[in-house]
Amino acid sequence: KISLPEFAELCPFASEPVAWEPKGFYYDSTGAAVSKHPYYYAGLYYIQEPSAMIPAKLLPVEKGDRVLDLCAAPGGKSTELAAKLNGTGLLITNDISNSRTKALLKNVEVSGVSNLCVLNEDPAKISGRFTEFFDKVLIDAPCSGEGMFRKDNKLIKAWEQSGPEVYSAIQKSIIIHGAKMLRPGGMMLYSTCTFSSLEDEESIKYLLDNCPDMKLVDIKPYEGFTKGFTDIDNDNKYNLDKCVRIFPHKMHGEGHFVALLKKDNPDDINNAHYTRGSFNTKIPDELLISIDNQLFFVTHGHRYTFNQLITIAKQKKANAVCFGHSHQPLSLVIDDMIVINPGSICLPRGHYHFPTYCIYDTKTKKVTFYNIKTHQPCNPFNK
Repeated sequence: KISLPEFAELCPFASEPVAWEPKGFYYDSTGAAVSKHPYYYAGLYYIQEPSAMIPAKLLPVEKGDRVLDLCAAPGGKSTELAAKLNGTGLLITNDISNSRTKALLKNVEVSGVSNLCVLNEDPAKISGRFTEFFDKVLIDAPCSGEGMFRKDNKLIKAWEQSGPEVYSAIQKSIIIHGAKMLRPGGMMLYSTCTFSSLEDEESIKYLLDNCPDMKLVDIKPYEGFTKGFTDIDNDNKYNLDKCVRIFPHKMHGEGHFVALLKKDNPDDINNAHYTRGSFNTKIPDELLISIDNQLFFVTHGHRYTFNQLITIAKQKKANAVCFGHSHQPLSLVIDDMIVINPGSICLPRGHYHFPTYCIYDTKTKKVTFYNIKTHQPCNPFNK
């Protein structure tokens, strides 16, 4: 809604910049009520603890990305992710708590985010619908809150009732589901506001043990950042020193933990090239293919909705349409052969789904269909 120079000019509060976040400012809490100013209700700024600004800053969101904020309430990180997208791509922001989701919805709405879907779901249910869908995933996991004790001593009593052991099991489930929803080559950031190794490095170790395609990546160092604890990684197998810990006595903020991870890309498998939405060899965006006097309409990417695909196929007098799984724009390029992503054959009459994929030969300009289970050539019209 407003640029940084414009906000600096309009800001009615005494403030100083947050060293690690150019768009963040410290304000004088003894002055005017920042949370009651009209600018706040207009969505020109959001009030957030300085260390909590780091996760959304470190996740390298690019315009056009599909981004998931999995444990998003009350919404501060989602507003920054939306600012990075700048109206492009898609932001899905979720929280399992119904009451907290209402606060999340209010905050993203007042910030003017339009490319948005707000969910109130268990991550396990979401992952079943969005497998390998997102370019970037942020998990600011529910935790025991040890890093916030200095700010709010009421959390100490809550910690006595539900300590690290309780949250560790929750975090391990969430981080696995988050990784499941990340596309190959995508990046995920995991963060907490606790000091407990059980909730921090142990969660990362659990992920790496169960998802060998996930790897920790380096985080650009900043004065005050402390490397992750490596006492559970005697052989340096996991590179846990790539994690970052934030301590209040070293930085002007509360305690935090962050880890940036990347999912392996099939580029490294059999010299195959993985691409999303574009190809390193030009192929038509749409194809009409005849097999046994039956006409196929083939398209890649999410160019159309399901209903549009059916309508276009009928207009082209096609007997069937081939589209990507969940309309996810993915392909494998092996030598001169382009594998249009695993998906379904859909017949306009009856909407019958046949699990298949097709290979396009750029030399002969021919397409061959293969059964997704047997990997044998097939005629999709034959059940």
